[in-house]
Amino acid sequence: MPRTKGTKRRANGTGRVYKQNGVYYLQYRLPNGTRKSVTLKDEKGEKITDLRKAEAAARKYLEPFRKINEIDNRLGYLEEKAKLNQFAARTTILLDDAFERYLAKPRPKSMGKFTLTINRGRWNDFVLFVKQQYHLTHLAEVKSDHADAYISYLRDHGVYGRNLTEPAKKYTQKKICATTVNKYLRICRCVFRMLLPDLGFMANENPFGHIAGTRSKVENREIFTPDELQLIFSNPPPLIHAMFTIGLCTGLREGDVATLRWDEIDGYGENLNPDDTFYREIHRVTRKTNTLVHIPVTEDLTACLNKLYQEKEAGNPYVIPEAARLYLHRAKSLSDKIGQYLNSLGIQTTRKTATGRNQSIKDFHSLRHCFCYY
Repeated sequence: MPRTKGTKRRANGTGRVYKQNGVYYLQYRLPNGTRKSVTLKDEKGEKITDLRKAEAAARKYLEPFRKINEIDNRLGYLEEKAKLNQFAARTTILLDDAFERYLAKPRPKSMGKFTLTINRGRWNDFVLFVKQQYHLTHLAEVKSDHADAYISYLRDHGVYGRNLTEPAKKYTQKKICATTVNKYLRICRCVFRMLLPDLGFMANENPFGHIAGTRSKVENREIFTPDELQLIFSNPPPLIHAMFTIGLCTGLREGDVATLRWDEIDGYGENLNPDDTFYREIHRVTRKTNTLVHIPVTEDLTACLNKLYQEKEAGNPYVIPEAARLYLHRAKSLSDKIGQYLNSLGIQTTRKTATGRNQSIKDFHSLRHCFCYY
């Protein structure tokens, strides 16, 4: 319709006021694009014939539509901003950085240094697999088929990185037990679960979430019999005697006994009196669970500690320096030495499982059972 005298075009999106036959009308568009016209009326319901009153009535009439439009624009802006943030996150979280970001997240239980090192190695094995097999670099690129392929490789061939670094190993058995595979699966699933919100993904989009762990029959470690304990303590090397005495009297794990320090035991300072009979304790934050434990020092343990303290190396903080050196250099070397000693006594330390693997049934860990009886 051509504009007539007295017609005033309003700003875009707010409609326009026009006059026809002496009465003012408002024309505007609905959200679906349909054009609509209404007669402008005053508070008494009478048709408006004055331009100024028509402008005021039009503003009042369009106010709810303006607010809805602002809300829609705001929501649209927030949606676009969220999409950009998600895109930025997906393109900035590298696989190499994911584990450190996972550690920065609050968790109900903290990991000890030993467990932390092992879990970091398990995650790095997965990262190495997808980088070499699929050329992935970012966390958001990992899909369920990549997760399936990695867990299948673990079950069929063993640890990916180990097969790369030790291709000519003497023994042919490189597979790992189902329990170990489940541990690799668990840490991968956990890293993704903690970082999914940063990627803008939902909880059900975890690429490892659909993979079920494998159930396996675990051979529990057996307790040393009284005869075996008597055999072990009949004429052991100094290292074995110290390790087994502390392990039997405290129930600590192998790594905690090997790295036990003098400053963690009450009464062992410059003014040590071996004849003191006051109550002493070991105060130790365990390596595996990062838990502070308090263990009483018994008479048998006191005799062993007094002897070790008299022979201690100057400036060496460890109760058993040789064990600490072996364990901190390569933890398995200390376990091998203990296993060799037990085998030399004729004590059966392993048993064949249904899959043909040698499962440990008696080792230093068995002392934790003995400690309960002790």
